[in-house]
Amino acid sequence: MENDLRTNLSDHTGASCAGGRLSPRRLALSGLRGALSAPAAQAAKGGALLALAVSLVAALSSPAPSMALAHGLGRSATTSSTAPLLPGETLWNGVPSYLFGNNEPYAWVGNNLDTTPSIQATLKSQHLPLVRVWFEQYSETDGSLEPDSYQELQYKAVSSTGATCFANLLDSNSMAFDLHMVSLFKGRCELYEIGNEPDSDSSMTPQSYLNFWNSFVPQARAIDPNARFGGPATTVPLGYDCSWDSSGNQNCFTEKWLQGTVASGVAPDFVTFHWYTCWDENATDCMARAHTIGTIGDSTIALVNKYYPNKHIPVGLTEWNANAGTPSYQFDDTWMTQYEQASLTALEQSNLSFATQFNLASCSGYGSLDMFNVCTGSSDGSPRPYEGVWAAEVAREMSGGVSAPSPTSPGATPTPSSSPTGGSSATPTPSATSAPSTPTSSTGSTGSSGSPLFSDTFQTATPGGAPLGWTAESGHWTIQQDGTVNGGLPNLALAQGDPSTASQYIVTAGSSSWTDYTVQASVKPGSNDLSQTTDIMARYTDSDNHYSLLFKNNSEWYLGKRSGGTWTTFAQGVYPYSSQFYTLALTVNGSTISGAINGKVVATATDQSLASGQIGFLTSAESELDNVVVSAPGSTTSAPGSAPGSTPVPSTPTPTATTAACAEVVNGVLTVGTCTGTFAAGSGGSGTICVEQANGVMTQGRCSGTFSANS
Repeated sequence: MENDLRTNLSDHTGASCAGGRLSPRRLALSGLRGALSAPAAQAAKGGALLALAVSLVAALSSPAPSMALAHGLGRSATTSSTAPLLPGETLWNGVPSYLFGNNEPYAWVGNNLDTTPSIQATLKSQHLPLVRVWFEQYSETDGSLEPDSYQELQYKAVSSTGATCFANLLDSNSMAFDLHMVSLFKGRCELYEIGNEPDSDSSMTPQSYLNFWNSFVPQARAIDPNARFGGPATTVPLGYDCSWDSSGNQNCFTEKWLQGTVASGVAPDFVTFHWYTCWDENATDCMARAHTIGTIGDSTIALVNKYYPNKHIPVGLTEWNANAGTPSYQFDDTWMTQYEQASLTALEQSNLSFATQFNLASCSGYGSLDMFNVCTGSSDGSPRPYEGVWAAEVAREMSGGVSAPSPTSPGATPTPSSSPTGGSSATPTPSATSAPSTPTSSTGSTGSSGSPLFSDTFQTATPGGAPLGWTAESGHWTIQQDGTVNGGLPNLALAQGDPSTASQYIVTAGSSSWTDYTVQASVKPGSNDLSQTTDIMARYTDSDNHYSLLFKNNSEWYLGKRSGGTWTTFAQGVYPYSSQFYTLALTVNGSTISGAINGKVVATATDQSLASGQIGFLTSAESELDNVVVSAPGSTTSAPGSAPGSTPVPSTPTPTATTAACAEVVNGVLTVGTCTGTFAAGSGGSGTICVEQANGVMTQGRCSGTFSANS
């Protein structure tokens, strides 16, 4: 969003960018660092900033690539991407080739991509597939009109690399200029992105962007019928400029635009957004977030599919890198080398169709993100080491995954290896273990042991909005903060907000064909009336047919069924509860029905009335749901706790430091390291919470020994 920066240079400090050498995308993300000083601006962006922060924490809590993957194993040819491709794009070893694109923004120094043939030749020899070139009407330095010769110089540079031209038409441009660009480059540049971070432009609203789109795109398509047009290149995946309807559903920039395009019939050919992994994290914490590049786009893909379910519209990430500012670690070649490999690996495993990293050689951000030394190091246009990682990965994928770059000694501690989604914690405050951008789900009767059929921690959902993958059959179900903290940020849960206790409120998920499984969830009975029912359900067909494990009457639990509208109790007992989170698990395995509370089986029964169905949650109060996992019987990790009069479930052996990697949170600060003592799930240890990954199991609890960062 270079156009925004011209009018905001005086508002910025060295914390995000300095002088005239600014990396694009700046103002909104800088707002996370405090650059948005005006209270009105903060209020306008507050909800979206929270959504961004929650998305980041959730993406961080999803499984990071193992270090084996992080050294170039990518996507195998047997698991080729099914993402729709842009015109001219192909698959390299099952990976969309345009995922390895890059940016050519405004250059702040004389030796840049446009003027340095050696850089162009290097990139051509390395098979750079796609370049996002910025066609700007006005100069970044003095605001004067740029002549056609300047745009031609940029295009010539892209052409000299052998890459496909992907033009960005900035939102500061006039419509006449943009139409002129389409005419000028007809037959040469056929991909056009409309705007650059318009959601962070104070003069641009979703409606004004839509108005421009609806007028410009039909005219541009008439000029060049072969060209493709997309946008909106939002600052974050779903964009800012959010609003809420009377039901509490959130609607942000991208969705408002998509809704408008459906109404106007001017559909996009592709959809784009931006993502910078970090803002004020240190080097270690930022490295731990590198893998978020692979999942952060899933919410945008789901949104596009919602409004265009049959069009297979490509979704791309047109700016990405570690940090939009200038932290010292971005000048550290060793650190950038490791970050590049981890991020590329995540991209290759993603559902994105294309991506253009920021950036090649412009000296934006004093060159901290440049792949070539044009204002760093020798400033001679030589490639930085992390450019070599990118080039080696391109070569490896083009050759079918035969070769891989030699790993460079990391400058920061590697992130923990991935694991299947585990069970939830038994402590009153639930916390995410593995959080997909949308619920992880598969249809079928069972899954392999340890492989969830479905999981959802709600951490990447939009606060105030409805969760993807769930159906609210009655009640007011929205994503809300639960009053606890997860990784230093608000934890999210699915909440029923209708205060009336006169009705039953139901939300469901999963497949009607599921037969044998365990559904486990963190459940918080309603604080407005603890005597009301709080119920998890299995083999749910409708409100008259399902199995249930429930709390009721302040101190009672029941295991039973509703069949044909008639309730039958299999077992019941006493369990005093309050308005805090408890882990309930309901298993249906053939004719065996069993229930567990906080990891302890409370009852087992035999019944053959109901053969298959979804999972569900029922309440008659203001209750909450979190950390849902559906798995094959016997594969769910039981959470610790106690249930009076019940038979204990054998716990997972406590692993030692030789098999355990931990992420420790102390006073809101996350550190990745190793548990050097023992790890006790849910046990004592004041102030120190660890998430341990060992033998493929992720568990939240307390470190009962010591925690050693970076060991």
